[in-house]
Amino acid sequence: MNAIESYLASIGAAWRRAGPGAWGLTLADVGGWPLDVGLAFTGPGAALLRVQAEVCGPGRLGADELLHRNRTLALVRFAQTRAGVVWLQADLPAAAVDAAGLDLALGLLVAAAEPARVAAMAPPG
Repeated sequence: MNAIESYLASIGAAWRRAGPGAWGLTLADVGGWPLDVGLAFTGPGAALLRVQAEVCGPGRLGADELLHRNRTLALVRFAQTRAGVVWLQADLPAAAVDAAGLDLALGLLVAAAEPARVAAMAPPG
């Protein structure tokens, strides 16, 4: 947990402790507006760190587009709630939770979120 808080403090983004084994941070202007990212240990024995962020609301990106985008990604993937809200998420093994692993996961998350948000906000047609 110290590795996570040290990393978050080093990147200069606004962050907060959301609970035991959970943090939140806000990255400014990702695709036109701030990206709120959650980090939380999950899985049996808290073996994974889940990194996730809401990309856009329902009806903005179709399931076929999300599947196509997922085929081009490494480590991160798009998911959709039953209500149609689009999320990006990554799972890091606890052993990979260090500055390099966090930097990779957050970098890939932002790299996938930005073009998806731009596409989601483009006028239809």
